[in-house]
Amino acid sequence: MLPSPSGLRILADRARSSVDKKLVANLLAAADEYQELIDITPGGRDGIDAWLSETSRLVREKREHSARQASFKSMSFLLGHYSETLLSSLFLVPSEDGKYVDGVEIHRRLSLTRLKPNMPMALLSVYAPPEESPHDGSTWMGSIDGGRGNVSADDFILSKFSSKPIPSLEVVEEGHLTTFVLPGNPDVDAPSQVCSAFRIHNGWEKVPSGDILPERGYMLHIPSRALVREIFIAEELYQGAIPQLLFRITPPGGGPTRPGADPMKHYSAIDLAASIEQIPEGPGGYEISGVPGHRSTVEYVLERSGLSGVEFRGWRCRIPYPVPLTEMIWRLKLPSK
Repeated sequence: MLPSPSGLRILADRARSSVDKKLVANLLAAADEYQELIDITPGGRDGIDAWLSETSRLVREKREHSARQASFKSMSFLLGHYSETLLSSLFLVPSEDGKYVDGVEIHRRLSLTRLKPNMPMALLSVYAPPEESPHDGSTWMGSIDGGRGNVSADDFILSKFSSKPIPSLEVVEEGHLTTFVLPGNPDVDAPSQVCSAFRIHNGWEKVPSGDILPERGYMLHIPSRALVREIFIAEELYQGAIPQLLFRITPPGGGPTRPGADPMKHYSAIDLAASIEQIPEGPGGYEISGVPGHRSTVEYVLERSGLSGVEFRGWRCRIPYPVPLTEMIWRLKLPSK
């Protein structure tokens, strides 16, 4: 952040007794010129700061980190909870009938902390399966064992990798979306760790019609110090695909941007720095420094899903202080046909 002219004048005043008078005079003159620049610049110091962020990658990354950290602190207080680490791993595999692509997804919330016990905390949201047998190609979410039926937290939360015991959760149904909520009750202890997994049936086309695979988005409801997102693709799928990351605020319509449009030019886009690293192949790639037990969690879910023998290629993104209540989106750029 840029210093203020008044701060520079205070520095000059305190340096008078130990610094050459000419240097002090030069500093005061520079402070006056700096004040004139602020006065004629639209937005003042903030405008100058924004211009520097646009022209200098180093300045931008420093300012963005500070802004992210501030948003984490403020939203943690306002919402009344936070997590040290949030992690998701998405595995794209052929569907049972071979016509579509399913997604097996793991979510881990580590070191959950509740600042306001009287405030409810949403732990997991899923789209309920249809009451009747789904028709060919319909998308729905179910347990990793492939079961349907009544939606229960026990179908999705993995007690083996969660705090014990998980308290009774409220079930909030809004249309097809079911959310499991830790009630706002000081007498209910919040779990420090929650791990869940589910299967998205027929989520994507196996042979896409365009060169962009439709997105998989995540809304960050829980403030977190660190966010890790992973995507793994079965070797037989989407050869040559390159993963891309997008960030946005949810537009008024609530849905994705127009297919084929440049999402970075959409009014809902957010320009955030994030790098993607390719993960080494093999089970060793499931290990993450600073995140204990992740490999065993992944191997357990893959075995229960009948995918323990499938080979994957994968990518990972780590983000410190992700911005709460924004959406992060994975999508795949496919080779041109």
